[in-house]
Amino acid sequence: MNILLLGGTGAMGTPLANILSDRGFEVTITSREDHVNENLLNIKYVKGDAHNLNFLGELLNNCCYTAIVDFLKYTSEEFKERIDLLLGGTKQYFLLSSCRVYAESEGLIQEDSLRLLDSRIKEEDFNTERYALTKAYEENILKSANAKNWTIIRPYLTYNDYRLQLGFYEKDQWLNRILQGRTVVFPGDLLKKHTTLTHGEDVARAIAGLIGNREALGAIFNITSSDSPLWEDVICIYSSVIYKYTGIRMKIALSDNIEEFYRFWPTALIKYDRMYNRSFDCSKLMECLEKGDSFTFKPYNEGIERCIKNFLEKPVWSGKYIEYEAWSDKVLNERTPVFSIPGKRNKLKYFRYRYFNTENKR
Repeated sequence: MNILLLGGTGAMGTPLANILSDRGFEVTITSREDHVNENLLNIKYVKGDAHNLNFLGELLNNCCYTAIVDFLKYTSEEFKERIDLLLGGTKQYFLLSSCRVYAESEGLIQEDSLRLLDSRIKEEDFNTERYALTKAYEENILKSANAKNWTIIRPYLTYNDYRLQLGFYEKDQWLNRILQGRTVVFPGDLLKKHTTLTHGEDVARAIAGLIGNREALGAIFNITSSDSPLWEDVICIYSSVIYKYTGIRMKIALSDNIEEFYRFWPTALIKYDRMYNRSFDCSKLMECLEKGDSFTFKPYNEGIERCIKNFLEKPVWSGKYIEYEAWSDKVLNERTPVFSIPGKRNKLKYFRYRYFNTENKR
């Protein structure tokens, strides 16, 4: 049995490949970068741009896959253009959607809960970031296809050793500041909002359990932990673990103006997702997996401690968001050491935003 992972080299794709390989599947992964295929049991990398229809056509014409798990991002037109090709090249096609498609909900969010696309929203708030709407459009295209050999999966915030989120911050924006002894500005309105954090390996195990599962065909699944902590609880876990392994105390400064963060992060991300309570019902997933590959999700506090410990042993940073760093330093009267800012242009940008009134809007 052979599985194709389109762009599957990230937080969910890598563990999924390893899980499937251990179960005896032949796994092919597309990537734009070079990867060494040696000593990888049942895993083969194919270099190329899977957005390219010619490249994709060659992959699918040479083989009919047991399953395709699609990690790529498309525009609606791109997805519509290739959906028949994708469905025709496999017994089961997995669309990686997102729980960000959901509108605000007072209770647990189920697969048939109202989506943002179907609710009353301000379209102009999505001008700089349309991820939630694009995923919903892709779902609509897939559901209207003639073939029904598809499965839609909706993860929410996933974390691993190198992706640790705090509200709308990635680790490079909040953890870097903490480890350097500086403070993170955090919106007070977000402290009492519920969120859901799921380890990437758990999402991968759930996807693996749905492959070849007849009851998953033509179905949609939330793939999230049942834990639903407040963001202030998450901060407490981060703070405790960081102090345990580094002796550094986490410093948070609360802001009472959520809109000031719209300067640096997309309005839609904050207003139509992070500011919602995000608690999910994944009983449909668990019932489906009970007939095959049942499992439980890791408690978020245990998973976060393991990931921070692993990251601190081998830290890898993706880079600084200079405008945000300068703004944070300005409002907190703190300073980022010049030597830690890469490149002359970034140094100049930092000084401009730190010491002068320069507006920024993402």
